[in-house]
Amino acid sequence: MSTIPNPHDVFVKSIFSRVSHAADELRSALPAALVERMDLRTLALCSGSFADDELREHFVDLLFSVTLAGADAFVWCLIEHQSTAAPLMPLRVWRYKGNIWDRYVKDHPGTVHLPFIVPLVIHHSATRWTAATDIRDLFERSSELQEVVNVDRMALWVDDLSTQADEQLRGRVMDAVPKLALWALKNARDSDALVQTMTAWAGVFRDILHAPHGVDALGTVLRYILQVSDVDPNVVEAFLVKHVSTAAKEAYMTAAEVLQQQARDEADARLRSMLAKQLNQRFGPVPAEVVERINQADADQLQSWMERVVVASSLTDVLDGVAEQAQVSAAEHLQQKARREVLCTTLSMQLEQRFGTLPEKVLKRIEQADGDQLQGWMERVVVASSLDDIFV
Repeated sequence: MSTIPNPHDVFVKSIFSRVSHAADELRSALPAALVERMDLRTLALCSGSFADDELREHFVDLLFSVTLAGADAFVWCLIEHQSTAAPLMPLRVWRYKGNIWDRYVKDHPGTVHLPFIVPLVIHHSATRWTAATDIRDLFERSSELQEVVNVDRMALWVDDLSTQADEQLRGRVMDAVPKLALWALKNARDSDALVQTMTAWAGVFRDILHAPHGVDALGTVLRYILQVSDVDPNVVEAFLVKHVSTAAKEAYMTAAEVLQQQARDEADARLRSMLAKQLNQRFGPVPAEVVERINQADADQLQSWMERVVVASSLTDVLDGVAEQAQVSAAEHLQQKARREVLCTTLSMQLEQRFGTLPEKVLKRIEQADGDQLQGWMERVVVASSLDDIFV
């Protein structure tokens, strides 16, 4: 009954959890002397996350094991999704390094050596990284006193996309998929920059289509752009047709359809959550088999159950329809109202994410719409270029 995950998290993990793409990023972002000592043939994605909820509000983290100068080591990649430099980032990285080392020691009983951990932050705000990159920079005292106190150096590497021209990104020696992903991270939130730079990246778009699973990979990038950017979808489609290929347009259309389905799934998830809550309030803890039926039900079935829950005398009455017609009719208005509230909330949230603060007249129109109208508007959110396109 969870809602749709953060689009940035999904995008980053789908691209950079692929070892070959991660290796390309390490080669292009880390110092050559360090990369030369890594055997990237041994690079492997580790399970789990080492960030707590607070850190995950700002970063997606991926941990990779790798052989470094013949010994065990890790590379911890943190890709931000709020585009802000965390002032105490070296301290936070130091804290989470301890978690990684704790798990390593637990997995290697008897070890007396700790593996190196190389932290890499991928930063993509409109302004350059301004926070400290070394824990010593967080102390107010002089560097001489730090030497006396023996403050250890603990630096993190920052791949600051905001300081790199698009020509530099295109010139990186890496596969087309992670290269285009970096371009999207850098430019997707700025629709003007996105449109201005797209044509120059047409060759990279075409290269992706020739890569293994290239159409799927391009769809992943396009979905991310549609979710986080307010660019006119028609402009993106026209660019793909004119400068890339018909296959690219098909990937775009598929991406739009997937997002529309996700919007419907999110609305259904909210209905499931509301139904489960109502059942729990009326009849106590909901049995596992009932939860399973709720999870498997489609929107029409969910709506039918919600219309019965207020007047039903048992779970059986709700799920199997054993209720007097008069009772169902009496409850219908309440259930329709509840469904409208869910749809109103979901639509308003999606519109604010796409177009910013909503005008009062738009909020009033949403409030006055019925459930079917709200559902129709939700299906237009992904591909609409403006609020007017949604409410035609």
